[in-house]
Amino acid sequence: MQKFKSIILAAIILSGAAISAGAQQPTAPSAPPTTPYGPPITLEAAKKVMAAAEAESVKNNWSMASYSRQHRPPRDDAQAR
Repeated sequence: MQKFKSIILAAIILSGAAISAGAQQPTAPSAPPTTPYGPPITLEAAKKVMAAAEAESVKNNWSMASYSRQHRPPRDDAQAR
């Protein structure tokens, strides 16, 4: 009988620990890091900066990766998915 009481007591303690562990609130997410680059710019300003960078790369004969919707190769159906 003593062993049965010990098992019941252990079950009650373990179930209580499991319930209290599940009731804990998650911590709030931290704020996003601040960027030291300055304030955001408009699309028009970004286009001007990109045009200046492309002109500088052409002047110095540098390779430069760029993305343009006009010069994007067509995709077939397999790539679209």
